[in-house]
Amino acid sequence: KVGARLAALADRRRRLRQASGGKRVLAYRPELAESCTSDSSDDSDEEEGEGGRAGLGRTSSTRPAISPPPPPNSSGEIRHGRLLPRRLSAGWSAFQAAQKAMWARSWSTSTTGAQLRAVTSSPPGLAFTRYHSSLSRRQSTLLTQLRTGACDLGAYKAHFEPDRLMCACGGEPETQEHFFLHCPLYASPRATLLASLRLKSPSLAYLLSDPCATKATLRFLADSGRFDSLYSPPSDDPSS
Repeated sequence: KVGARLAALADRRRRLRQASGGKRVLAYRPELAESCTSDSSDDSDEEEGEGGRAGLGRTSSTRPAISPPPPPNSSGEIRHGRLLPRRLSAGWSAFQAAQKAMWARSWSTSTTGAQLRAVTSSPPGLAFTRYHSSLSRRQSTLLTQLRTGACDLGAYKAHFEPDRLMCACGGEPETQEHFFLHCPLYASPRATLLASLRLKSPSLAYLLSDPCATKATLRFLADSGRFDSLYSPPSDDPSS
């Protein structure tokens, strides 16, 4: 009888090991549970008949089966409300997206920077850095002043000296738009600018924000002589 029970236990272990792929891991499988239950009931009947010798056949195989945790779903959560830790790359991407969204909301609701908003629709960021990466310090300074409105034109000077508002042509206030697009004093440089861009009436936003117009805009500023203190002609290198 003892030999038969030991053989039954060895056979049960073998079946469990085969079901787990050769690894000593217990996993819940209904078909194995039913077979193990039937074997256990048979052995129990035999053990009751043998009296005190029943303890000889007890092994660790009678421990409750351990089922693996359920796989996570696409949102990074485990079923039954348990959470999995995020991967580092996923967490970093989520943080960057949240920061960009917060910066965009701050930019859209800000009460300052009206002049810059007039020439660009996107908040300063990587595109702004690329826009200035190929410029010299003087060129970048001049374009930044014209984009923000804090420049040497009469419209800005009038905040401190009201009599400096009008343009030297005597027609209109000296704003960025008047200087670039309408002032008769700079008709010749403007003709060169329009011919270079192949446009009849470019917008101020295009002239000051589009990288395709940067070189022609800098040439216009140099030819006009209006900003001699920051004059720096653009490079003729095609790669710049």
